[in-house]
Amino acid sequence: MPDVIAIRALYVALVSRSKWLRQHWILGGLAAGPVIFAVMDIGRAAVACGQGAFHAGHIVPNLAAMMLFGLIIAFFTRGALI
Repeated sequence: MPDVIAIRALYVALVSRSKWLRQHWILGGLAAGPVIFAVMDIGRAAVACGQGAFHAGHIVPNLAAMMLFGLIIAFFTRGALI
């Protein structure tokens, strides 16, 4: 749960400075997905170093899930910033 709060806080901090992203929250959410994926994947790789936890076949589903997560964050944030 703290990860979700931190990710949303970072998204709000970035989007609050951009009128275009506030108006186009769908594109902002979709763009946030790969960034969230990269940050979480780097963190997971650092924790699981040498344990063989990374599988290349999981990239596409995990990336799609993070894009959906970005959309959810953008959806609930859009009303708070207007």
